[in-house]
Amino acid sequence: MKILALETATEACSVALQIDNEVIVDHRIAPRQHTELVLPMIKEILAQVGIQAKELDAIAFGRGPGAFTGVRIACGLAQGLALGAGVPLISVSTLQILAQGIYRQYGSRKVLTAIDARMGEVYYAGFEIDQKQCAQELIVERVCVPDHIELPIDETRQWYGAGTGFASYSQVLNERLGYILINVVNDALPHAMDILPIASSLWVQGKIIALEDALPVYLRDNIAKKSTKCLF
Repeated sequence: MKILALETATEACSVALQIDNEVIVDHRIAPRQHTELVLPMIKEILAQVGIQAKELDAIAFGRGPGAFTGVRIACGLAQGLALGAGVPLISVSTLQILAQGIYRQYGSRKVLTAIDARMGEVYYAGFEIDQKQCAQELIVERVCVPDHIELPIDETRQWYGAGTGFASYSQVLNERLGYILINVVNDALPHAMDILPIASSLWVQGKIIALEDALPVYLRDNIAKKSTKCLF
């Protein structure tokens, strides 16, 4: 199986390539440089193993939520590459990627993710690692003010918190979630490497998408709207 993964929704810009059991990655913290960096990163990583895009089984990308421009870069580039190479696409939530990364690094099977969405809000969701070692959504992703986030049904103290939202709104989120969190990784960023296990599982299940469905997910109907609270 050959899968190329792209993630550009935050200040991190990353590319990962899986060829059977081998994984090659290029991950950089490069705010506002994604447009210049990501295509050369892709070309370099393919050149390292001597394959062309048309030899891939799929191209997977982080669909958001995240920074408006960053999310559009990954979606647009994935569409262009897939069209030119004639390979299928797989889209993965940025929050799901973040949770998968926490499992990879810390072994936590229950993760609450919160990325700073600006305007006093966070992109938020909850995940649990399934038997296939993939993050599955338990709390549906949304954008809302930190003090209105949804609590998990399981309120035992075994959750990890992850994402920049926990840094930007540490006091509010600690008051809301502190009693169920065993650790918080407030500088966690999504990594293309963590798209690969999710994308591999979706590819085996035949859950690929058409080019026209490779759309960014912003979670805001209007990204320029004024901040409003979401109620549950």
